[in-house]
Amino acid sequence: MESSVDHMERLLGDSPEPLSFIVFMPDYREPTPNALVRLESSQFKRKQVTVPAYEHEYRHGFQHVLNRSELNIRSAHGTVIVWLQNSAGHERWGPTEERVEALLEAFRPGRERERDRQELLSPTRQGSTSDSKEVLVH
Repeated sequence: MESSVDHMERLLGDSPEPLSFIVFMPDYREPTPNALVRLESSQFKRKQVTVPAYEHEYRHGFQHVLNRSELNIRSAHGTVIVWLQNSAGHERWGPTEERVEALLEAFRPGRERERDRQELLSPTRQGSTSDSKEVLVH
């Protein structure tokens, strides 16, 4: 992994064209892998986000032999996401709040995304008493 960081930094430093890498690594801290230390201290780092354990999921590596219900699994550890970009890459594809939020939304477990989508699409109605609260109808 350290060789990959070396290669990305070399490309970012040498290229006048827009260049951007988004690197995903497990959030291991005891000890912190050298590659992660290098990413976090890179001169090209534009943004870093950590997605906590169990708040995101991955597609299983054996997706070609598993049942559909087993394809996505919750991550048992956090994931660090680091944006490495040269100046032209940052200008073109900078990690804006909207882009980062879209990425984090894509990481959310599918059942939670679907539940929230259904809640947004569900009609609401008011109760008949003055102290009742809005009720979601599913």
